[in-house]
Amino acid sequence: MEIPDTKSIISALQIRRKLLIDDLRRRLHADGEHDQLALVNHLEETGDWAEASNENLQDLALIQHEVESLKKIDAALQSLHSGQFGVCHDCGQAIPAQRLAAQPEAMTCVACQQKFEQRQARRA
Repeated sequence: MEIPDTKSIISALQIRRKLLIDDLRRRLHADGEHDQLALVNHLEETGDWAEASNENLQDLALIQHEVESLKKIDAALQSLHSGQFGVCHDCGQAIPAQRLAAQPEAMTCVACQQKFEQRQARRA
């Protein structure tokens, strides 16, 4: 299996990780105030409980998505360090280099990812 340049992958993952953490901090803390959560400030901004609640739900969904992305990045960095990078977690086959170059946090090959998405679609 030909893996793209691991140094550039590590660098790209670390940069993405830092950007996600910075974004999470901005979302969680009001105006850089680390002791004040931004989520509770929507009521002050809007004056409307329903609108504030909706904005909080949107914020929480974005935060959850970013946390999941961080988990994937951390898992990819771990697999790089353990020598398991580029191996599908489901079938054990090599993940194509093109997929890894485009999405270095990918833990499954395209076929296994498609199967997963099909199962998810059937459940929904």
